[in-house]
Amino acid sequence: MTFVERNGGPAYYSEEYPGTTTQEAIRAAIDRTKFVDNLLPCYENKMAIENLQLALYWLEKRVYLKRQQKLACVNQAHQEGGRVPFWSLDIEQLSTCPTCGHIHCDEHKTI
Repeated sequence: MTFVERNGGPAYYSEEYPGTTTQEAIRAAIDRTKFVDNLLPCYENKMAIENLQLALYWLEKRVYLKRQQKLACVNQAHQEGGRVPFWSLDIEQLSTCPTCGHIHCDEHKTI
C-alpha cells in the first residue's frame, strides 16, 4: 500500500504522489472486519469495528476543523473541541470527496 504524499503545512516531500490515506485504509479494515463478523460473529469483531469507526471519526474531525479554521495547509494546530456535522456511527459509509478523499469537504464542494 502506498500512502499519499502532498506538500503543505508541516509536511514537505521532495516529490508529491497520489496514494491512499489513513482514512481509506481504516475504511478497508472496517469493511473486512464486517465481512468476517458476518461469517463468524463475535464481540471482539464488533469492538474492533467500533474502534476503527472512532479512529476514522477523529481523523476526519481533525481535517474538518483544520479546513473550517483555514489551517488545512498551514503549520499551525487547530482549536480543539469544535463541532462537526457527522458522527462515528457508520462514518465509513459517508460519501467522500473524489479530489481529497475526505468527508464533508467544503474546499472541493462535496458533502
